[in-house]
Amino acid sequence: MKPLPGGTFAVCDYKAVTKVPDNYHIEYDDHYYSVVYTHCGKPAILKAAASEIRICDQYNRLIYKHRRSYAKFPLYVTEENI
Repeated sequence: MKPLPGGTFAVCDYKAVTKVPDNYHIEYDDHYYSVVYTHCGKPAILKAAASEIRICDQYNRLIYKHRRSYAKFPLYVTEENI
């Protein structure tokens, strides 16, 4: 058996989205993260890490990434793009 590679591993939570809603926002942890309008109606994968939300297409290609919000109320995140 080979040793594990050096460095740290990021723990992520995954959410499969069968269809991006008509408002272009995917809900995660009471927050709504936007994607480009051309992905409306298509499948997506949301990957949530401690500081970042990544939204990928069905082929695992990055569509958009946002800073993760921990605000106490539901929030639409559209302008805090990395």
